[in-house]
Amino acid sequence: MASTSSTTAEGVIRSLNSHGLRLDGEADWLNYSKFARPEELGQPVCGQRVIATLDKSGFIRKLTEIIAPAPIAGGSEPQQHAQPPAHTGPPALVFDKDLRITRMAAVNSAVNILGHNERTYTLEDVLEMAGQIEAWVTR
Repeated sequence: MASTSSTTAEGVIRSLNSHGLRLDGEADWLNYSKFARPEELGQPVCGQRVIATLDKSGFIRKLTEIIAPAPIAGGSEPQQHAQPPAHTGPPALVFDKDLRITRMAAVNSAVNILGHNERTYTLEDVLEMAGQIEAWVTR
């Protein structure tokens, strides 16, 4: 069961998509903040135990993975729980969408620039120019 307070939510990730995640035992989804920096969200996977730091509107601004404590010398091993299978799809982070949009715009621009010449261009030509455009945009 996940525990929540006004600024954090803790639990095991049960479901995950590009907009947010749902913790085990919770009916509601927690959505990523559009102001969250990619490095603060990491690459969460299903079955991972996390603390989600929420902004005042309830959106996730930061994810912190909770790592199981090391066994104490002479003590018992930490209890192991069966984890659901890991998420096998693409990383579900909001910033991926921005990157895809930038890359598609770069490809469209490269096609338009190269299309105004009479020479025939290959896919490699288009992708090379798109890479140069993307590098300039993200400098």
